[in-house]
Amino acid sequence: AESSAASDVYKRQYEDKELWSRAIETLEQGLARNPRDGRLLASLASLHEKRGDEASAIETLERSLELRGDSWRTMTRLGGLYDQAGRREDVVAIGRRLFAQVREDEEDERDPDAPMFKAQPSWYRSSYRSTGRSAQRMSDLRSYFSTHGLMDEFREIGHAEVMRQPTNHDLFTVVFNATYREAGEGARAQEMVAAVREATLAKERIPPSYIRSTWERYLDGAWVWPYQFDPELAEARVAELEAAGVESLELEALLELARIHWYQKRKDQTIALLERTVERFPEASNPRAGIAASLFAEKRYADALPHYEALAAILEASPPDLAEEEEFARTRAY
Repeated sequence: AESSAASDVYKRQYEDKELWSRAIETLEQGLARNPRDGRLLASLASLHEKRGDEASAIETLERSLELRGDSWRTMTRLGGLYDQAGRREDVVAIGRRLFAQVREDEEDERDPDAPMFKAQPSWYRSSYRSTGRSAQRMSDLRSYFSTHGLMDEFREIGHAEVMRQPTNHDLFTVVFNATYREAGEGARAQEMVAAVREATLAKERIPPSYIRSTWERYLDGAWVWPYQFDPELAEARVAELEAAGVESLELEALLELARIHWYQKRKDQTIALLERTVERFPEASNPRAGIAASLFAEKRYADALPHYEALAAILEASPPDLAEEEEFARTRAY
């Protein structure tokens, strides 16, 4: 503690006067007494960096990282210096270490005694999970790769990490979005969805904040999202479904086709397809909800009302699954 306090005093005093050599000498004397003091190493690295001695700054941060291998801040600082030095492979290596820091900690984030949880207003806590530690860490990780122009590497490493942690929802979401939304790689994104479905639903491994039915619905939605940003993929899928014969398609395939039409702004085709789907599957809630929402979005309120009424009747006639509701409530118990 004494050496850390001394480092703060000397750093302010000598940085202001730009007496770099004396400041560095003082910090090195402190390190001689306490070579494992992370704050001294961080201060020394800052002085080397401000002095323009990039090599010494890198060497000092590498020493610090040997002592504190899990320090996110040290790794990102070192990655930035590697980038300035043109050491691209080392920047990527730091990125891999940052990926290794991402863990499945959603359960911890829901702990009402956790300081981060207590810091949230009571009215916000129900949605705190989506902005908790894991989500923030993934956002920081993406920023690291983006800042250094390494988004291709982010997606490549991210895909492998998703398969190592298939129940990590935040990891999957950020890598998935970077794949289909930013890179327009719809087919690859769908491959991710299929692989995660196999690794979770097929093996009864569900993310902590989900139950089976909600996770299944999430993945169903994720499967069609890439069609918005990959027109070629969308057109190919439409051709495939139509070639099979629309009248012979099962409910899920019809809903997928309707979503594609909607994403491509073929609103009349969307509504017409949903009307045919409702005729074939009158007791299904999803096509009713889809056509009601589509008509409402077009401000065809009178046309939408009967479908909302029919949807209400379907839902009222469906007894709730109390066991599922209890499990769903448990995953969101704060």
